[in-house]
Amino acid sequence: MRSREIAVLVPIGSRRRFVPADEFLRLGAGLSHIDEAAFRESLDELSQPYEDDPYDR
Repeated sequence: MRSREIAVLVPIGSRRRFVPADEFLRLGAGLSHIDEAAFRESLDELSQPYEDDPYDR
């Protein structure tokens, strides 16, 4: 049986691996503040972490 080539890996153009700190801070300057406690609470409500606890069995 003859093997056939099914895909070719092509490198994506050059990507930066380093972002200067001043550029990173400038990009994040306009973002709003997140209330960490409210964020955690909303995640817990969505995931319901203790609804099916395997250790309760």
